[in-house]
Amino acid sequence: MIFKKLIKKSIVLTFIVFFFSCHSKVIKEKERLLNRKWMLVEMDSIPSEILIRNNAYIDMTIKNGEASAYLGCNKFNFSYHFKNSNTFSATNIISTKMFCEETAKIEEIFAKLIPKVNSFNATKAHQLELFINEKKKMRFVAADWD
Repeated sequence: MIFKKLIKKSIVLTFIVFFFSCHSKVIKEKERLLNRKWMLVEMDSIPSEILIRNNAYIDMTIKNGEASAYLGCNKFNFSYHFKNSNTFSATNIISTKMFCEETAKIEEIFAKLIPKVNSFNATKAHQLELFINEKKKMRFVAADWD
């Protein structure tokens, strides 16, 4: 009887260790995949030409879940987290406060969208898509992709 309980506990413990080990590996793989500079090419109603002309980007090469973004005038910094294989959240968002008339609307839209992003898709090695409730809000292309 004691032997059976010990075997059951061992099996449950092995399963728990295996589950959390796999979960951790998936998140580490996503972090590795996203660890690059991403050029913003689509965002809500903003024409791609404007984003490209402004050299808009998110830089996720900063360590410890930190990222920066630039949309033509101000610089944004934020922390990002993964809850599972495709869930994403951005927190602690700060930015410089210069006023640039030509980029004010773009930066305002980005500042409203990024804290609401709750998932992403990076299945293609050179593309990153950010979603709010399964609706695509931003698309990026890897800066080092030709």
